[in-house]
Amino acid sequence: MDGLCALSGQMLGAVFAPREDVFAPVLQAVGNGLGKFVYLMDAYEDYERDVRKGRFNPLDTLQGPEYDELIRDSLTSMLSESCEALDLLPLSQDLDLLQNVLYEGVWNRYALLEEKKKGGKEKKEI
Repeated sequence: MDGLCALSGQMLGAVFAPREDVFAPVLQAVGNGLGKFVYLMDAYEDYERDVRKGRFNPLDTLQGPEYDELIRDSLTSMLSESCEALDLLPLSQDLDLLQNVLYEGVWNRYALLEEKKKGGKEKKEI
């Protein structure tokens, strides 16, 4: 899973830093962390459907009692890489918007998935 997340991070990092300049390493780090986050988040969201349909999902090997905690910790770590890099950029215009997206906005989908999982479990128990 780490290798696949890393590839996705490298790809988005290249998109964030299309030219070599003084900001390229920092922009690359922002994209790298975000790309890893997006890949893992997509795998997490698609896991049950992928299993039902017999599709590949990199999370197959991570199932266990601490699965949900591992996913949350991994997502947090990946996103913190982006946030730390963003803080290094000398931004003033739209900084609050960018911070809002990274600190809160990208977590909205995760929160919806967790709410859905809790709702699904409650319905099954009834």
